[in-house]
Amino acid sequence: MMGLPAHVHLTRAEPGCLSFNVVPTGDPLIWQVDEAFADRAAFDAHQARAADTDWAALTKDIARDYVITEDGTA
Repeated sequence: MMGLPAHVHLTRAEPGCLSFNVVPTGDPLIWQVDEAFADRAAFDAHQARAADTDWAALTKDIARDYVITEDGTA
């Protein structure tokens, strides 16, 4: 997917990013994103940074269905 390699690289380089992986699923229109950040502040900083990127513009019309947990379980 266009723009994804740069988004992954920039996210993994963020302070507090413990892991960030994006993989295709059996449906070519659905991708699995698994990410972990050291704390809520690091996650919030990631969201703020990512909101103003090429990736955000490229994927603005893609629905996101996710769960945020703060205790290490999903």
